Amino acid sequence: MKRLFLATFCLALGAGAFAADAKTAKPATATVKTANNSDIVVSTKKQEVGQFRIQRQILTQDLCGNHIIVYVSGPNNSTWLSMYDCAITYVSQHLDSNGCFNG
Repeated sequence: MKRLFLATFCLALGAGAFAADAKTAKPATATVKTANNSDIVVSTKKQEVGQFRIQRQILTQDLCGNHIIVYVSGPNNSTWLSMYDCAITYVSQHLDSNGCFNG
């Protein structure tokens, strides 16, 4: 019971000290700037678009011990998981009944 009382007392003392510091802090100030229509510049130049494709190499192994390398190409924002799923789907569709790759 002593420890509980002591812990509650320390918590109240700490909260009171934190609240006292909050009152002495300066309030936040905000500055607002307005733009005139003459300050705005509109450009008609076309932006260069950085669209490119990435290619990943995924190595798998079938049940016969053969290594299969699948190259997957996709847009630059493709996740590793989506490209891996594509390669695994390709390999799994070309397996025979023994689990050996036929492709």
